[in-house]
Amino acid sequence: MEGDNFEKNSKKFIFVPTCGRCTCPRGVTGPQGMTGSTGPQGITGPTGLQGITGAQGITGPTGLQGITGTTGPRGVTGPIGLRGVTGITGAQGITGPTGLQGITGPTGPQGVTGAIGLRGVTGPTGPQGVTGTQGITGPTGPTGPQGVGLRGVTGPTGPTGLQNIAQSFARALGPTPQTVANNGLVTFSTVTRSSDITINGANNTFTLARAGLYLIQFSAGIPADQPTPNRFAIVTNGTVQQGVTNFYDTGILSAFWQGVLPANAQITVINTSGGSRVIQGINTTSLNFVITRIADTSF
Repeated sequence: MEGDNFEKNSKKFIFVPTCGRCTCPRGVTGPQGMTGSTGPQGITGPTGLQGITGAQGITGPTGLQGITGTTGPRGVTGPIGLRGVTGITGAQGITGPTGLQGITGPTGPQGVTGAIGLRGVTGPTGPQGVTGTQGITGPTGPTGPQGVGLRGVTGPTGPTGLQNIAQSFARALGPTPQTVANNGLVTFSTVTRSSDITINGANNTFTLARAGLYLIQFSAGIPADQPTPNRFAIVTNGTVQQGVTNFYDTGILSAFWQGVLPANAQITVINTSGGSRVIQGINTTSLNFVITRIADTSF
């Protein structure tokens, strides 16, 4: 059984010897046999000749700016080159604006005085001038010695000499306490005065009959519970005298004014505090007002 199976499954090969010189016709080429396994790698052969250089590739993008290096030392200055040819003169430029006026120079020395000219013809006599004012009468001369003979004529009476004339004055005290409205006038009660100073029926306005240089003084007591500022001003002929109107603290307020006033000038004291204010006695001061004429005119 085994021999039968071997015979059925086995292939049969016919070996034909050849010498390589046989001129007999070659038989039909048989089918290609199966590829054998890859053998080991052979020894690397020698390097071939350098190939031809290929064409230059496309330039890549510019890289980032590198950090600037430190400045190197300054090189030796080279020799001065030859002077170049002078260029052609350019066209005349536009005239600039006129400069500022210069500072005036110092005055020159006085020139030599010229010779005196010929005397001119005498002009005609001018018109009669205006008659001047009469001069002051001179002082009376000393009495002459006693004459011998008849008594002379009695001379004229001399001018009247200076007299002792009292100056104008007034002092007024006020009723306290009293409330004075804003822009209202302060009133007075007890008044001592010369005959040429009068006070009106409301006891708040003085009239000065004589012109002259006057000194006016005012003081008043303001209680501490009054709001501030407190301002009282001396008024002459309706004019508030600046410099005596600002009194900011409670307590004793005082002011004075000096100036020349005409005849029949009117004097008052006004409240300019911006609201009503109360005047009352503080210590020994309540309300005091003094007017004094000190001269006929200002010095």
